[in-house]
Amino acid sequence: MGEQNFKIIIGENGMKAELVLIDPESAFELDQEAIEVEIEKLNIVHGLKEWQQEDWREDLASNHKVLIAEGTPPVNGENGKFIRKINVPSMVSVDEKSSFRDVTVIPVVTTGELLGEIIPPTNGTDGRNILGNTLKAKPGKRVNIKAGKNVAYHEEIGTFTSTLNGQVSYLDNSIHVFPVYEVNDDLSLSTGNINFIGSVVIKGDVPSGFEVKADGDITIYGTVEASKLESNGNIFVSEGIAGMEKGYVTAKGDIETGYINQSYVEAGQRIRVKKAIMHSTCIAQNGVICENGSIIGGSTSTGNIVDVKNIGNVASTKTEVVFGAHKKKLEKANAIHKQLESWRENRQKLAIFGQRLQQKKNTLGLQPKEEAMLVKQKEMINKISQQLADLEVELEHYQSDIGNLADTKLIVRGNAFENVELHFGKYKRVLSREYNSVIAVLDQNEIIIRSIHDDQTL
Repeated sequence: MGEQNFKIIIGENGMKAELVLIDPESAFELDQEAIEVEIEKLNIVHGLKEWQQEDWREDLASNHKVLIAEGTPPVNGENGKFIRKINVPSMVSVDEKSSFRDVTVIPVVTTGELLGEIIPPTNGTDGRNILGNTLKAKPGKRVNIKAGKNVAYHEEIGTFTSTLNGQVSYLDNSIHVFPVYEVNDDLSLSTGNINFIGSVVIKGDVPSGFEVKADGDITIYGTVEASKLESNGNIFVSEGIAGMEKGYVTAKGDIETGYINQSYVEAGQRIRVKKAIMHSTCIAQNGVICENGSIIGGSTSTGNIVDVKNIGNVASTKTEVVFGAHKKKLEKANAIHKQLESWRENRQKLAIFGQRLQQKKNTLGLQPKEEAMLVKQKEMINKISQQLADLEVELEHYQSDIGNLADTKLIVRGNAFENVELHFGKYKRVLSREYNSVIAVLDQNEIIIRSIHDDQTL
């Protein structure tokens, strides 16, 4: 009688089992031994609960089910971590009130000094479902940090030390220590242009027309005018970049400065600006941060986040923000896509033409002129197929640069003004009115704007 009025349901990938009452009136007639036999029959061997307490029938009558077994879920391993041992404070401090000249920090280290430590990932702990099957935990991922120039990695203890007295430079996946070349005043004709294998520190301005190239970081205490800066590390400019439409500043790492005006600035990682970005082209793979200042005019591109206080202005100056890739790459990807469609259409037409010639050859034969056309058609098919393959590789390259739009967003902590133009990949939206404290994201192929207070990640 009891066996007919209950069933045991195993659910959630064998992670739990419940005793379910079939007839609500028969709870007090159930036979405990019959239930235990069914549990054994179903091979439930792990995570058994003490369901047989004195009032289990009352619980079953009230709830119509009782949890009798619950598996142990796996605990995945933690990812490895890299811990910096040299403090490199950001030059652009949110609370800084005085001149940037007072807060410039040059992170100098000595030979043998500890630069960083890798904390290895953990394997995690396997789990078991109620049937006794092992549920494998996912091991954590190892952090990918490499020893760069003048840095030694001690694998047995996971530490990095300097092999040189110099300036430490932390990039996203490597550490370097560079010798330092210092200029104690403005760059001038007496110093000339600089091309140095290490880091460069200029304790003054870089006037118009000069070039500074460095394998390490470039630190400028003053202002950069219409000049050219190129770094394989990071660039720090205390005052600002006033390019007068000729300034060109690029770094493989971060670029930090007080302001950017009428310049081209490109960072392999992040651009951080204290005051404002005005009428400039700014490109940063991992984000543009100007959370206490404004972006007015020009074009700002990133594969990550733009975080700004105000964007645009009351005069409705056109201000462009491109997510996924900078504008030129986006335009090139769209052009390749259109070219691919055109070539595919041409190949299809040639294929149909070739099929007709081949059918005629098989049935009636071809004239010499038609034979030549068939040979030409096959050559053209092969040529177009190769061109298509090359274009698809090129498009894949640009699309990998464009990145994952799910990670992109515009954060406006103050005002977003009319005529701000947003691009998320191929999708575009122009603001037709002013917004306050908002976030713009791409959601189901539509650019939506919502209140900053609705975002749980901030």
